[in-house]
Amino acid sequence: MKYWKMEGALPGKLNMGIGVFGRLFTLDPSGQVEPVKGSLSDLPASMWSRYEVCSSSAAADIWFAFDNQADVDAKVQFIQNEGLAGAFVVSMDLDDFDGNSCTDINDLHGPFAVTDRVHAQLNPPVQSNG
Repeated sequence: MKYWKMEGALPGKLNMGIGVFGRLFTLDPSGQVEPVKGSLSDLPASMWSRYEVCSSSAAADIWFAFDNQADVDAKVQFIQNEGLAGAFVVSMDLDDFDGNSCTDINDLHGPFAVTDRVHAQLNPPVQSNG
């Protein structure tokens, strides 16, 4: 986003993508990192849907990388601080759509947890003065 702004893009016309997918890699004893293929055949190797990541049992040689609530909140804060137009979710169909997969290992859980969190942070409830 900073690059686009530096090149003259108006911040109010920029939307930042926030991913709802995870990356999984195996780590072997020699330090070699290899992508783990997910069950969704149309995704690149190492890219897993959020519900796949959350419902997978972790092994000692598997490294999971995906955003938690603090990461999502920091990205939304960046959007607000930089005066960007907003956010889009990449890709909404990869979020935990039924809310049953991410209940134990992550602080973002429930149906469409990441999508809902981004929406809630960008659209806080209006407080009445009366």
